[in-house]
Amino acid sequence: EGSFNIIKNFNQRSAQTEINDVSMLSFYALYLLSLGYILYRISFDFYHLFQKTIPILAIVYSIGIVLFLFIIKYIFFKIFAWTFNLTTTLKQYFLNVALVYKLSAIVLFPLSILLIISTNKASIFLLKIAIFVFVIGILIRTIRNAGLIKYQLSKNFLHFILYLCTFEIIPLLLLFKYIN
Repeated sequence: EGSFNIIKNFNQRSAQTEINDVSMLSFYALYLLSLGYILYRISFDFYHLFQKTIPILAIVYSIGIVLFLFIIKYIFFKIFAWTFNLTTTLKQYFLNVALVYKLSAIVLFPLSILLIISTNKASIFLLKIAIFVFVIGILIRTIRNAGLIKYQLSKNFLHFILYLCTFEIIPLLLLFKYIN
């Protein structure tokens, strides 16, 4: 009877882990799709890019750029964590970031749907709201990870400077360069 309970508990935990993994992937997908579409609309409405491009191709291109930046950022984080033996800190960082991405996806996805069906004046207002939500997400992510940063800063200032430049500032600069 005792071994049956152990197997039952293990199966329940395995099923719960699979559900959590699918849930996380779904939120990441919603976040990336929403962010890609919002990037497309910002590029189209404010910078007049993609004027002569088929809209669906421009949207896929924008989503691809966002996905590419996220993959590059993830790879650099993994290399950085492996190099400086910070895998535990990286896991905590990803948990904090995942929470912010979930919350942002919950807000940005409906905004993206509203952007699709809105008129021109309403879409400008919705884009400004989406930009505000994105900036608030960055601020929340930074505040939530401030403890990790403070701990790492107390250990080594060079690691903090590398983190800040490589993972926070450069991706935003690349995104702004793409928009301009």
